[in-house]
Amino acid sequence: MTPDGLKIASLNVCGLQSKLMFPEFTEFIEEYDLICLSETKLDDVDQCDVPGYTFFNKNRDRCKRKSGGIGVFVKGPHT
Repeated sequence: MTPDGLKIASLNVCGLQSKLMFPEFTEFIEEYDLICLSETKLDDVDQCDVPGYTFFNKNRDRCKRKSGGIGVFVKGPHT
């Protein structure tokens, strides 16, 4: 936890879509205000919804298969 009470985590998920199918993973996300993810392995059609969070991501470009990518879940509505 940071001095101002903000809880931040970073995690290599090695494929975010498969992890979101497990309630335990969503519960883990909900413990933090900001969670940074690497190796999300998403493409432009994937949806990553966790209630109460806004998801920002950058997919890996020019790749024949899903790989790489980063994402951030931020608690609350953000645009």
